[in-house]
Amino acid sequence: MESPFHRRCSRSLRDARQANPSRPPVTVGFMSIPPQGDSAGTQNVCALPVANSASGGGKSSSDSHGTALLGLSVGGMAVSDNPPPNTTILVPGIGSVTLNEQTCDGGSALPCSGTTSSGITVRAIHVIVDNPNATGVPQGADIKVGEAHADSSHP
Repeated sequence: MESPFHRRCSRSLRDARQANPSRPPVTVGFMSIPPQGDSAGTQNVCALPVANSASGGGKSSSDSHGTALLGLSVGGMAVSDNPPPNTTILVPGIGSVTLNEQTCDGGSALPCSGTTSSGITVRAIHVIVDNPNATGVPQGADIKVGEAHADSSHP
């Protein structure tokens, strides 16, 4: 029997497909994250990064419509579902976690657009470990969970 959490994640996937059937979501996943290595506290996370891009009529644009991030906690604190783009949380003694990370091609600011081309990279979760720590994750680790990219161009 499917849990309420799995139904919410499946609904997010279905909604993203219905919103734009020609550009289905790139990634969906259920992950079990054992906090502090304790499998008794396993947490389910739904990460669904979506990147869309279109060009025509003298303009190009890219967006993350359909992206979903559900059931996450960082540093033992619950995070609201579907956080705003580029939500960064500092984790003392570890580094940083960026949720719903969105970067436009060429480094321009959101929303991503251009006259002849546009592109976007969307990462559900991006962890950067800046500090030595007791978790066993090496300092300097750059961990990306769920990434999607789309770009478009026209003459």
